[in-house]
Amino acid sequence: MVRKILGSVVIAGILGILIFLQYGMRARQAAAQRPSQVTKPVSRTTEPTQHRLNLFGTQFRQFIKTRDDDVSVAIYDKRTGKTYSFHPNSVYCPASTIKVLILAETLKENDGNLTEEQQEQSTRMIENSDNDAATDLWEDDGGTAAMQRFMDQLGMSHTTANDHWGLTTTTASDMLKAMKLFACPNDILTNEERKYGLNLMEHVEADQQWGVSAGVDTNATVAIKDGWSPKTWSDWRINSLGYVDGDGRNYVIAVYTINNPTEQYGIDTIDDISKMIWNELQTK
Repeated sequence: MVRKILGSVVIAGILGILIFLQYGMRARQAAAQRPSQVTKPVSRTTEPTQHRLNLFGTQFRQFIKTRDDDVSVAIYDKRTGKTYSFHPNSVYCPASTIKVLILAETLKENDGNLTEEQQEQSTRMIENSDNDAATDLWEDDGGTAAMQRFMDQLGMSHTTANDHWGLTTTTASDMLKAMKLFACPNDILTNEERKYGLNLMEHVEADQQWGVSAGVDTNATVAIKDGWSPKTWSDWRINSLGYVDGDGRNYVIAVYTINNPTEQYGIDTIDDISKMIWNELQTK
């Protein structure tokens, strides 16, 4: 009897070992057939296409190295919703490009209902870059304190209003926000107010149609406001702010420069940058 029991135990044990070995072999085979669970490296590229990565690539940087001026660029591509910037924290005086912000604040404070005098001042300020008209509108709506509140409301955290509007300090990225008020739907300006402002910027006088309009196809629409002032006679501030729409492009752009040896030198710098950006943002 004892031998039978021991024999049964031995047989049972051997069967258990065989089952265990068979199960383990199947488990290993199944594991070998399962896809690897190793996490693949996550790509850091967030841009939709390669040409976006070259927006401020080799050609742009090589060009900047050939210039004597200090340059900052900010761009918002409405097609992709992406913003790009080069030297975004550099601080500049906006000169007459600040007039875009003065117009926006004037429209907001008056709910778009401008008097005939305000309309005439707005036209001269934008189309002819009239400084007296800009000063009148700046002061009529509360002056420096009111403009600073408006800038703060827009999130222009690197902008400080100056009693002389042209000496306000700002960045290309902050001024991009000002131009987007007219280029993009928002809670500050109505569509009619935006259309009014864009119409003025689309009709600046001929000798001020330089800067971010350079290289743009004639079929595209350009709303623009340029700014220029001598810091000294051999150190010019030259800036250009605008909105370009057409021929497969739709973007807002701000280019700010300083340390230009002449006015024309700064204009040439921005013209060449505008041509590169236009070509780089073409539909591919």
